[in-house]
Amino acid sequence: MSGMQALALLLLWVVLLLGALLVGPLKTHHEPGRAGQVATWLLLSFMTLVYLGVLVFVVTHVLLFTLGTGAAAIGLLVSLVLLLGTPVAWWFGVRAIAHRLGAQRHIRH
Repeated sequence: MSGMQALALLLLWVVLLLGALLVGPLKTHHEPGRAGQVATWLLLSFMTLVYLGVLVFVVTHVLLFTLGTGAAAIGLLVSLVLLLGTPVAWWFGVRAIAHRLGAQRHIRH
């Protein structure tokens, strides 16, 4: 990867993170609409899956070359569960934050 590619990738992550903060319920002081919740969920899920994918790649190779194929296979199975559960966990997290913001808005008024 060249320096320009690394800079472009870093810029992409900054834009995605700023988009999640500006669109999503983490930034607003009122209950966001469904579109804001879905946009936040998609951005957070995508970013987490990419970073987890890199982490899985590194950990699986460390397990493979230090402990063997059995440990790497178990690591892949655990990683698969984590990767499949990530979007579900983010959906519950975004919904909980949106619900809390909506409850706070009703208390203030």
